[in-house]
Amino acid sequence: GLLAFDQENGNEIDYTIYKVGDWMEDVDQSALTLIVETLMQSRILGNDLNAGVRRNVEKSTKNPKPKNP
Repeated sequence: GLLAFDQENGNEIDYTIYKVGDWMEDVDQSALTLIVETLMQSRILGNDLNAGVRRNVEKSTKNPKPKNP
């Protein structure tokens, strides 16, 4: 997301995936939870770009496979 934002806005890319990984080590649990919640609500991970596959399904809608004897 960071890379896409910077490319879209013409910002200089002065970091690598490894540097971003280092930055992520400093993120505390509450901030990480907020990041994940935000991503799950975004169009990036939302149903609009997920071929309509529902996320956060509480109960499976699949038929159970028969057990082999």
